[in-house]
Amino acid sequence: MMTSVIEESLFIDKACRINLNISANICDHISSKENGSFKKKCSCVRKPMTFKKEFPIKDQSNMKLINIDGGDNLVIGSKPTQTVAQPNSSYICTKFGYDQISYEKSNHKTVVKKAGIDDDSYFVLITRAVWLCKEDVVIEETSQLSHFVRVENDLISIKPIAAVEFYDGVFVSATRYVGQRYAVKIKEIKYLQSTSTDLNKYETAPMNVVQYDGLIAFEKALFPPYQPG
Repeated sequence: MMTSVIEESLFIDKACRINLNISANICDHISSKENGSFKKKCSCVRKPMTFKKEFPIKDQSNMKLINIDGGDNLVIGSKPTQTVAQPNSSYICTKFGYDQISYEKSNHKTVVKKAGIDDDSYFVLITRAVWLCKEDVVIEETSQLSHFVRVENDLISIKPIAAVEFYDGVFVSATRYVGQRYAVKIKEIKYLQSTSTDLNKYETAPMNVVQYDGLIAFEKALFPPYQPG
């Protein structure tokens, strides 16, 4: 806790002196009551973030295949309808609060198909996180995409599975448990783009699965991942 307080104090001091170039006299006494407005400005300066690519994009026409055990063959994930932005783009993602959107929207779900037909009986959802991703305008002066939504689902199987085929953004692992059966764990990360550029219409506008190969960073969320039930 003390470390966090010291780090915050150092960040505000740097923002005051370097980012905002406020006078040394004010920065030296930034916590005093009369300098409250200056401290607020310093607190609004964006903290350094680490940008990275989440996963390599491969040819979506060639799906990956993992053989597991006895059971059914499944296809997991969604094929993107288009590529958005450029590989050198940078986006910052902020997690939606539970009071901002419904975490049970149908397009948030991981698509599971058996013999070409949707079948959600093979897995249960463990956690879900939904993020709004906006372009980092400090780095990119022109926007190739106004915003997109990032969904991260963690699931575990409850029925026998023989093999799975899956798209980019789906990560599969199998864990042996009591007896000789396997539980299949799925993590899916997918990006959705609204057909509307009006954020107020997010709840009603259709969403398309898109491919994004640029850099991404996350603002720290102050609440835990969504858990159903």
